[in-house]
Amino acid sequence: MKTFLLMAVFLVARVCAAQADRTDQIIQKAVTAMGGLDRIHAIHSLVFKGFHYEGSYKQEFAGSKTGDAVLIRMRPGARLVGCRPEVPVCDGQWSGIVEAFDGNHGWELNWPKQRLVKTVNKAERALRCGAQFDFLFVDYMKRGFHAAYLGRKTVLGKEAEAVQVDQEGCSSAVYFFNPRNFQLLMTQLTIPMHARGDAVETIAVYKEFRVVEGVRLPSRSEEVNLKTGEVIGGGEWTSITANTVHDATVFEPPSVHPTGITAVVLEMLQSVADATPEQMMSAYSRFRATDEGRQADVTYDMNWLGYELLKVDKYDHALAVGFSRGFLVAAGIGLLALLIAIAPTYAQIGVAAPAVLVVARVLQGLSAGGEYTTAAAFLVESAPTNRRALYSSFMFVSSSVGKLLALAMVTRSFTMAAATCAFCCSVRPGKSFTTT
Repeated sequence: MKTFLLMAVFLVARVCAAQADRTDQIIQKAVTAMGGLDRIHAIHSLVFKGFHYEGSYKQEFAGSKTGDAVLIRMRPGARLVGCRPEVPVCDGQWSGIVEAFDGNHGWELNWPKQRLVKTVNKAERALRCGAQFDFLFVDYMKRGFHAAYLGRKTVLGKEAEAVQVDQEGCSSAVYFFNPRNFQLLMTQLTIPMHARGDAVETIAVYKEFRVVEGVRLPSRSEEVNLKTGEVIGGGEWTSITANTVHDATVFEPPSVHPTGITAVVLEMLQSVADATPEQMMSAYSRFRATDEGRQADVTYDMNWLGYELLKVDKYDHALAVGFSRGFLVAAGIGLLALLIAIAPTYAQIGVAAPAVLVVARVLQGLSAGGEYTTAAAFLVESAPTNRRALYSSFMFVSSSVGKLLALAMVTRSFTMAAATCAFCCSVRPGKSFTTT
């Protein structure tokens, strides 16, 4: 019995050793196909510029488009999406929206509004996991990752050698290599589509490559939902330059000077850790009581605040923000509908009657417009990636269904009234009606 157990342990150990050897062999060949470790290590920063798209936009058009999407990476794990004046390809300009990870923390910036926030929770983790300079299989043991050979697989109609690399706290990545030359074909990840979306298995399919300083890098790709085959996004880097960024401070957040409602919502967001929803909303109430607050358009900033609160799981605070606007909009629609229903007639107040009706209808339309846009954005953000159109259609379909039901009720009422009138007219005075 002991001999049998020893043999079993020995065989398992041999199998594991053989699999580890096969994993290392494939990774070494893949690194060589990229250009070799020496050339890979010689690159300390990369600046990508090109075109990006999301959704159903056809990937074939990417190569014919010129875009201003910019991505900067620096070893070991700094990343900047967007432009800032210190970057050579940015012509001294800031992008409207900038997102970055400085190696320790992430931040997001709306430059025109001077709105800077530090990322937390899922957003922080996503930035950290996506900031690795090299593919995870490069120097995977030195970086503390674990790799395993998954065998030869057929993915999207292509045969490939599959290797999985696990990074602690992040999604595992499965790399698919050409069995003949071990060039990288695809990468599989399980990632959420947005801050509150469900995790989706995606495949990044590499269409074209560029050789930069002797290293073969993907320059054109598309992301595919592995379950549905739906194209999620993609794009092309029309230029990739190496070792042009040397100062790591470009990944650090800048100084900003927000004013007005933007400063107020940032104050509200920073207070949620210790403040109740009522205490948080008091800052908004104080601002709205000022002359500037009464004249300010707060819609965009308050919508942004609501989504940020949901991203950090502050549901009660988000509801308070929603009720500050959404309840008033919904109540406005209902009250204006009631006003239209009970408005005096022309015989009662003369020409003022149609004026009241027109004003009430215009205000109701404005309220409905504000409700529709916010509700549509909320439905799309909350829906699974492959069900966004279906979920957002409920809002428009339900409106039409409601009108049809109302029409049916009115038609039924008129039909009953007409039937009653016909019956009454058929019974002559002085005669009674009896049933048989």
